[in-house]
Amino acid sequence: METWMWIVIAVVVLIVIIAVILLVVRQRQQREEQARREVENRRQAEQLRHHAEEQDIEARRREADALAAQAEAVRAKAEADRKEQEARRRAEQAERLRSQVDEEKARAAALDPDADRQSDERAERHHDAVSRDPRAEDRPQHGDPAADSDHDLDADRTGDRDVHGRESSNERGTPPRV
Repeated sequence: METWMWIVIAVVVLIVIIAVILLVVRQRQQREEQARREVENRRQAEQLRHHAEEQDIEARRREADALAAQAEAVRAKAEADRKEQEARRRAEQAERLRSQVDEEKARAAALDPDADRQSDERAERHHDAVSRDPRAEDRPQHGDPAADSDHDLDADRTGDRDVHGRESSNERGTPPRV
């Protein structure tokens, strides 16, 4: 065999060896890439699971809030219904009481018709007298403690009688208190 044949055989063997080495390296790179993708996929799947759990928790919380709001609405409606019934009951009681009062007034008017007219006339006269008095708005009502004490102070200053009806200090010869 000649040398050139040995060179061709050596080149072919060298090409086969290089091809095998490249094939092995490429397979290793593919396995590493696949392993990297699997790791990335697992990490992404874990993130998705975690996010899904958070969303599930949030969804459950919102459902619980909705149920609580619905229960509150039902409770408020029941309370409103109860108050409405209470208002109706009180209105019925007031109506019964008003009917009783009207019946009693009618019986009283039947027994003594003049008394009812006299009380109406007294009320009208009092109303007319108060409405004609220009000082009526400024003057406190009778029985008002502030009005009574103001009147007593005025009496003390003028030298009339003190709060208890005793002589004031001017009538006793002592100077008035200011």
